Amino acid sequence: MAKSTKSDGRKQPGLDKAGKEDLEYIKENSEFFHKIDGVESFDDADIFRIAVALTIKHGIKLGDPPSAIGPNVGGMQWSRNTLETEPPLTTLVEVFVDKQDREEIWTYIERAAAAGLKYMREMVKKDKTLSEIL
Repeated sequence: MAKSTKSDGRKQPGLDKAGKEDLEYIKENSEFFHKIDGVESFDDADIFRIAVALTIKHGIKLGDPPSAIGPNVGGMQWSRNTLETEPPLTTLVEVFVDKQDREEIWTYIERAAAAGLKYMREMVKKDKTLSEIL
């Protein structure tokens, strides 16, 4: 498992166990984000990206950076390339988050994803519609 450095963050960003549990809850209980046979649906990386965008949009307070991520600690992780689809997450952060309000981009992305997933889980628990979540 890659370790975070001050210069560039983890090479394989991801979620800790709590973040993965939030993601699984969302997939299992959300009318919009769960898998439906025969219908193209969101994968885990898509939901991770949506969580980052929601954190930025709603100004959700970030928690502490996860000390450990990935399957060895019950979490998940991806390569940066998997998360950098169009539009790239790094561009989203660079455009919408002032540099003085964030640390290194990939560390910010991990923290924003965790905060956004927690928010999404709370909204799904309250039976909020997709438009209410977004």
